[in-house]
Amino acid sequence: HGGLRVAPPGQPHDDPAAKHPPDVVVDPPTPPVVSEPTGRAPAVVSSADLPEAVDDAVYRPVDFRRDWTRGVVDLDPATRLSPSLVSDLRDAQGVRLAPGHDARLAQGLAMSGVPLLGADLPDWLPTGPDDEVSLDDALRREELSVRQRRAALTRCSVLAVRADIAATARVRAATHPTVSVLLPTRRPDQLDHALAQVARQRHALPGAEVELVLAAHGFTPDPDLVAAASEMGGLSTTIVTATTDTSFGDVLRRATDAAQGDVVLKMDDDDFYGPDVVTDLLLARRYSGADVVGMPAELVYLEQAHTTVRRRGPSEDFGAVVAGGAMLLDRTLLRELGGWRPAPRFVDAHVLDQVRRVGGSVYRTHGLGYLLRRSATGHTWDPGLAYFLRPETLLARWDGFRPSALMELG
Repeated sequence: HGGLRVAPPGQPHDDPAAKHPPDVVVDPPTPPVVSEPTGRAPAVVSSADLPEAVDDAVYRPVDFRRDWTRGVVDLDPATRLSPSLVSDLRDAQGVRLAPGHDARLAQGLAMSGVPLLGADLPDWLPTGPDDEVSLDDALRREELSVRQRRAALTRCSVLAVRADIAATARVRAATHPTVSVLLPTRRPDQLDHALAQVARQRHALPGAEVELVLAAHGFTPDPDLVAAASEMGGLSTTIVTATTDTSFGDVLRRATDAAQGDVVLKMDDDDFYGPDVVTDLLLARRYSGADVVGMPAELVYLEQAHTTVRRRGPSEDFGAVVAGGAMLLDRTLLRELGGWRPAPRFVDAHVLDQVRRVGGSVYRTHGLGYLLRRSATGHTWDPGLAYFLRPETLLARWDGFRPSALMELG
C-alpha cells in the first residue's frame, strides 16, 4: 500500500471518528465526510477514471533477448496479458498489436521489453517511422525496447499509478529513493565534461531527487563551473576535497559520508552518460529487487584508435558484472559492508564481491545509456587497447565516436 489508503469501490466513508480513514474512496454511495483525525474529506475518484496498474515485479524486462529465432508475431485482438505469453514471445523479433487490443496487453508487453509495433499503440508509447525495418538491426531493436519499457514502467507500474492517486488525494505515498551521485575526479580538465553528464539527467520518477557530491582529488574545483552545472541540472551540490596522497577508496568514503540520498550512484569523470541513466537504474532496482544495479561497459570508445566497439554480454540479467562507473546501491547497505576499500584501485569490484559474499544480488540492466571512454592514460584499471579489440568479445565495431541513440549526443 505504500502509505496510500484506498477504500474499495462502493464502500461509504461516513464515520468522522475513524482512526484510520481512507485517503481515497472509489465510487462512494454517499459523499464522504470530513474525518476528525485528518481534518479533511477523502478524495473521491471514479472507477472509470482510475488507472489500472500492471505489476512490475511480474512484467519486467528480465531475460530480454538480444537475438531472435522468429520474425514479427501478429497477436489476435482477443489476446490477454499473462506471464506465459511474455515467456512465449521472448524469441520473437517483435510483436504487432491489432486494433482493439486490451490496454493491459500493450502495457505489460512493453514493461517486459517486448518490442511493439502497430498503428493502434497508445500515444504515450514511443515508436518510429520505420519500426519493422529497424528491427532487423539488433541495436535499433533494443533501443526501441528500452524506450518502450521505460515509458511503460514510468507510467503503468504499481508505484507510478499509486503516486498519481496520492497526488489526487494530496497525501504522501511511497516513491522512488533519492539519489546521491558520487563524482570523484582528479583531473581538472575533465570537470566540465563530468558535471555536464550529471546535469543532463532527467528527473522523470516521483521522489527521485538527485544531488551531486563532487569529490575533488588533489585540486580545488572551479566554483563557477560547479554552480553552472548545479543550476542547469536543478541539483543541490556538495563539494568534498582530498589531497593527492589520499587513496581512491578514501575519496569515495568521504563523498559517501557527505551524501544525503537514499541510494548512491557512482559516476566516472571521463565517461559518457545518457539523460535517462538515473531513471533506468532506479526502474531496474525496483523491478529486479536487487541490492546493486548497474550498467555494463558494453559500449566503449577507444580514443587512440578512434573506434567504438560493442562488447558481448548479457542484458537484463542477474549475477553479471556491472561497470564501476554506473553502479547504484543503497547507502545503508554500503555502510554495512564496510564502505569503500581504502585502496588505489578495484574498489568497485570489492564492493560487488562483498555484496555477493553476504548473499546479496547484483543486477545488470541494459548498457545503451552508458559509454566507457578509454584514453591513452589516466585510468586506474588499464588492460591495454588490445583487450577491447579481441574479436571473440565483440558484437560490433564502428569507426569514430558512435554512441547509442539513447544517449542523445547527436
